[in-house]
Amino acid sequence: RAQVYKTAEMGLKIIEGYYEPVLVALYACLCGLIFTTCKAAETRLHDRLRPNQRGAKDGGWTGDGGGGRKRGKGAARSLSTVVLSAIRDRFFVFLRWLMTRSVPHYGKMEWRNITYLLQMGGNTNGLYLVSKCIETEGCFELAVCSSGTVHRYLIRKFKNHYGINEASQCADLYGVILQYRTRANGLCCRLERNAWRQDGEELIRQRDMERIVNDE
Repeated sequence: RAQVYKTAEMGLKIIEGYYEPVLVALYACLCGLIFTTCKAAETRLHDRLRPNQRGAKDGGWTGDGGGGRKRGKGAARSLSTVVLSAIRDRFFVFLRWLMTRSVPHYGKMEWRNITYLLQMGGNTNGLYLVSKCIETEGCFELAVCSSGTVHRYLIRKFKNHYGINEASQCADLYGVILQYRTRANGLCCRLERNAWRQDGEELIRQRDMERIVNDE
């Protein structure tokens, strides 16, 4: 069972970043391959435990010396049950990932606030933040730290896809970020860590309040 889980997890890592229909098809093929392999193992188990000449007379199975028939069938059945259960569990995890995959991001935010949150995150190479663009409706801003400088990119929504340029073939914002987490591909550096935090807007309000109090 552990080996089935490990194989399924490896499959998820390999096929991440493709469009959903391709993901589903590839994952279904992976599950089919796992099940076929385990069915073959089950068949070998049956062959190994099938009655021999002596066992046929006394109801025993090969390697059991009589009385092992029940145990042999139970072993074969448990193998099939474990495999089907493991594949089912991982496939449900996969479907939940498809339905909930998203990139944590902020709404429309001024550039000074974006750089402040990146600074709070440490301004390390590959640190990034996504927010809705103020100037261009329906687009996103991607801010990326590299060598102490914050670089700014516009993620546009084209007719059928998202991307920094029209050559991109990402179906959604998640696909864009995943692409640049794999390789820089024209960015200042590869994306490493999202600087988004749940209390980000509250930190900005506290900073503004402190400035007001200090000015007074």
